[in-house]
Amino acid sequence: MMQDALQDLAEGKRLLSSDDAGGRPEKRFAILGSFTLDYLPPFLACAAARCGFLARVRLAGFNQWRQEILDPSSGLYAFEPDVVVLYAAVEDVFLDLYQGPAPRERQEERVRAELEGMASLIERVTSALPKASVHLVIPPILRLPGEAVAGAREPARGQRALESYLSGLRGLSGGRVVAVDFDWHARFHGAGNLTDDRLWYMARMRLGMEATRTLAGLIGYYLELGALPRAKAAVVDLDNTLWGGVAGEDGWERLELGPEGVGLAFQEFQRELARLRDAGVLLAICSKNDEATAWEVFDKNRGMALKREDFSAWRINWLDKSENLRSLAAELGLGVESFVFLDDDPVQRAGVRAQVPALVPDLPADPAARPRFLRELRAFHRLALTEEDAVRSKLYRERAEREALKSSSKTLSDFLSSLRQEALIERLKPATLQRAAQLCQKTNQFNLTTRRYGEAELSSMLAAPGLRAYTLSLRDSFGDNGIVGLAILRLSGETAEIDTLLMSCRVLGRTVEHAFASFLARAAAASGARSLLGRHIPTAKNGQTRDFYAEAGFSREGEPGLFRLDLSAIPPPPPGVSVKDKEGAPFPSGGTS
Repeated sequence: MMQDALQDLAEGKRLLSSDDAGGRPEKRFAILGSFTLDYLPPFLACAAARCGFLARVRLAGFNQWRQEILDPSSGLYAFEPDVVVLYAAVEDVFLDLYQGPAPRERQEERVRAELEGMASLIERVTSALPKASVHLVIPPILRLPGEAVAGAREPARGQRALESYLSGLRGLSGGRVVAVDFDWHARFHGAGNLTDDRLWYMARMRLGMEATRTLAGLIGYYLELGALPRAKAAVVDLDNTLWGGVAGEDGWERLELGPEGVGLAFQEFQRELARLRDAGVLLAICSKNDEATAWEVFDKNRGMALKREDFSAWRINWLDKSENLRSLAAELGLGVESFVFLDDDPVQRAGVRAQVPALVPDLPADPAARPRFLRELRAFHRLALTEEDAVRSKLYRERAEREALKSSSKTLSDFLSSLRQEALIERLKPATLQRAAQLCQKTNQFNLTTRRYGEAELSSMLAAPGLRAYTLSLRDSFGDNGIVGLAILRLSGETAEIDTLLMSCRVLGRTVEHAFASFLARAAAASGARSLLGRHIPTAKNGQTRDFYAEAGFSREGEPGLFRLDLSAIPPPPPGVSVKDKEGAPFPSGGTS
């Protein structure tokens, strides 16, 4: 481990001194700490490189974190960082508690004061740096004020006060504030391995070299969660994956599945899949099996933690699994690269890897190792959950019902009329930032420019002059689809431009996208613009949007992919969807922008 740390230290120093970005985007990190963190910049440079970034790092002076934040002319603000890493150790924040016992009331007062002070400091940073995110390190308690006192409730021990403080710090996260939960990591791996007393006495370093490397990796993990697309579906095999044994040979009643032994491991694996479903991951089945036999297990085996209705789609047949995965992707309206395929058979895994771009991890051969393996699989991890995540499986079941209605309708007009669609368009606001950023990061098919704005960048647009960002929510006769669209309008005198226009694939082909474009045209005209520009920047996945602006009444300009709409002759809103503005008034109306 120490050898690995030394290698990363050397590589990090090389990266920090290099001017060659190697095609990687640059990300600027400002580190503020209450103790010496000299090892963190090179380790952070390595962690950022693994996430695809070139790190530029500024480390504030020893214990200068408050001064740097409070002084508007400090180097922190001149550096204009993308990420501010703030690590204030509890041993430094509550130094007075470590110097002598204090009554419970005094400790509670100190906790309240420090949490209010921290919230105020973070507000200063986010206000002065509107494009930056704050990575607030939740510090581990390296020692208690009164460790000689064994009773956890005794005020002299100080444990309850410090744990209350850490809980309060976690409560400060959200939006552009990311809680880097180093405390939880330390509890799992052991806080005793974090410190090196020699480094503390010699250089005021509260963390050892390996612990600082771990912290940098944890910050990189949170960066990865915020920047990279996440897996959207877990596609599972059945025999010897979802349960032990072969249903067609052993029968539903003799499978290994239940509250004891290896059967419990399979049951726990199913429960982990259920937790993924609750976090917005779709579940699907891809199994070489007889369908009636497979469903018999679901219907009759009492050890099953998952039910039929937990799965959004399935392919239970004897066809090639790669072919079935492509078919599932088409049904769900997702790219197969957003699938994670879970199968116990290494031959099947190799075959799928060779033919489709799904993520195919090596599922452990031992069923007892699989629940933890699934919990730790980063492709499923999320920085936060939106309301849409919690009901995604329900939304896809409703989608299947809509498709059945569409198949039974004689014409598209009949289908749209029966849907009774109602769209609500609102200005982007703090409460919808998270969902808007999620759409920006993951929407590929109907995305005219595919600009990947994060939550911090979208937040900076809320009050930016000349910028209007809108979300579109959609309801229909089957239920509430939630926020499914995002548009960003740039206003500049007589010419406005659509910077971003994207729509969730689950509502495409229902005229909603054309209604959104019509709204943007009217909003631009209301602001005084005389023409509206739209761009199509082609990618490997958004080919279907190539002619969207032409179909919406825009004229092609000389520049490839550029379109213009004369706002003196705005096409009428399309039929099939009732659009309301932010006040809930029927659209078009005054005050739409």
